[in-house]
Amino acid sequence: EVLLKMDKAQAADLYPEIEAGARDEKASVRRGFLELMDTMPHAMKMDFVPFIKRLFPPMLMGISGDKEKDEDAGLKSATSLVGRFGDLCPDHLVPAFESVYAATLHADTPEERNRQQVIRDKVSMLLGKVVDKILERKKFGQDLLTTDDCSNKATREAVLVLVFLMRFDADASVKRYANGAW
Repeated sequence: EVLLKMDKAQAADLYPEIEAGARDEKASVRRGFLELMDTMPHAMKMDFVPFIKRLFPPMLMGISGDKEKDEDAGLKSATSLVGRFGDLCPDHLVPAFESVYAATLHADTPEERNRQQVIRDKVSMLLGKVVDKILERKKFGQDLLTTDDCSNKATREAVLVLVFLMRFDADASVKRYANGAW
């Protein structure tokens, strides 16, 4: 709410700091910024759209895989964003899904590999939610490619291609979510 009341130019200067905070090495700092990013889409509503491409990737990369859903601030903020904007502007969400999925395909250590597998798992789950949000707008006889009430054809094709790629992921859970969306 404070960001809404501020001068737009002054508020725009804070977004790089918010993005950097969401990528911070220290878990408590990262969690605080991710919790802030959880509330921003609902408080700012459509004023948040220009910042989705910048802030959504740190939300996805901030997924920790905590067993308690409320403890995983990255998942909570990303789920909030997908719930609010999944059908309104999937074209802003798809590039983040693509880049985060690609960034988590390779790891050098077993610990890093496990963390990235958790992120890919949740990314595939959230992409399935975007597919569901797009399909909520379909009319009789339409499918994902022909649902023209939501986004453009290129975006829907990109979503379909990413789901197709996820169907052949090394992790069974990612495959399961992708096959469910397929």
